[in-house]
Amino acid sequence: MRNPEEPDRPELIFALVGASGVRLDDLAAALKAQLATFGYRALDIRLSDLLVNFEGWTDQTGTGESNRIRHRQDIGNLFRRQLNDGAALARAGIAEIRVRRAAISGSPDRPAPAHAYILHQLKHPVKYMGPPFC
Repeated sequence: MRNPEEPDRPELIFALVGASGVRLDDLAAALKAQLATFGYRALDIRLSDLLVNFEGWTDQTGTGESNRIRHRQDIGNLFRRQLNDGAALARAGIAEIRVRRAAISGSPDRPAPAHAYILHQLKHPVKYMGPPFC
């Protein structure tokens, strides 16, 4: 039972979206620090990290940050095209939230109070390239 003296802390979801080179990790760290002052535990979910579960995943060839980013963008584009769903990576993020929520609350359908999920994502190419990416 909830203590009426304790403030209600609903589950929160944030999405950080930025172009390559934007310091989203710094923004996420500042967000986590502020959330902690309100008693929240923040969990990072990097949508591009979820792509390793995709059947079409291939290991990166080459080295360097720009190569890593381009590789993940290419795999993400392939993932959306094969599913014919521009929101496929967002849906994968929702599925990952449900997995983490179940680990915390015991059920994927039961929100985890005082928890925040921070989704990290690169910009979707539809803004620049149009179909077939939408």
